[in-house]
Amino acid sequence: MAKIFVVRHGETEILSNLPSDQWKLKDGSFDVIKTMLKEVDITDTCIIYYSPLAKSKQTAQNISEILGLSLEERQCVREVERYFSFVEKEIFETRLAEYFYGDNDRNFESIGDARDRIISCLKSLIAGSPGKSILIVSHGMIITLLYSHLLGVPLGYRDREKIRMPDLSILDMNNNVVERGFFQGFKIKNPLWPDSHKRDD
Repeated sequence: MAKIFVVRHGETEILSNLPSDQWKLKDGSFDVIKTMLKEVDITDTCIIYYSPLAKSKQTAQNISEILGLSLEERQCVREVERYFSFVEKEIFETRLAEYFYGDNDRNFESIGDARDRIISCLKSLIAGSPGKSILIVSHGMIITLLYSHLLGVPLGYRDREKIRMPDLSILDMNNNVVERGFFQGFKIKNPLWPDSHKRDD
C-alpha cells in the first residue's frame, strides 16, 4: 500500500550566534527518532528526501542509519524562507501567528509561493515513484501549509505547535486518509496523487 511518511526534524539546539539553517539537533536525538520509528513499515520505501537545513539532514541521516534507506537532498522540501536573523522566542511566535493569519509579512516567503513549492515537489516525488512509498524530512511551517492543502482546512500557528520535534505522520495514498501521527484520522480532500498511483495489494 503506497504511503507518504512525513517527518518533522528532531529537537534543535537554538544558537543565537548562528543562522537558523545551521542549527543542529540536540544531544540524544537519535534515541528519540528511533523510538518514533518503532513499528513503522517502510517496505516499499528506499529513499529519504530531506531538506538541506542541518537539522533536517541530521534527522534524515539518523533515519537512514536506523532503517537502512538511502538519502537524497531536495531543496523543495526546505522550510518556509525567513528573511531575518535571530529574534527572541516571543517575537518569533508573534510573527508566525501573523504569517498563518494571512498577513503579507515580508519577513517570510509568501504563503502562496511556499505552498505551491511543496505541492509541486511532492507531486514530482510521487510521480517519480509510481506505486511506491516515499519518506520526506522537513519542517514545521512548510508541513503545516502542506497539510492545510491536503486536508482542505485552514491550519495555523497553533496547529503547527501540535507537530512535535521529531514527529511522524503517515499519508495513506490508497484510502486518502492520514493513517497515523499528526492529524491522524483526517480525510485527504485534495490528494496530490492520481488514481493511477494506487495499486492492488
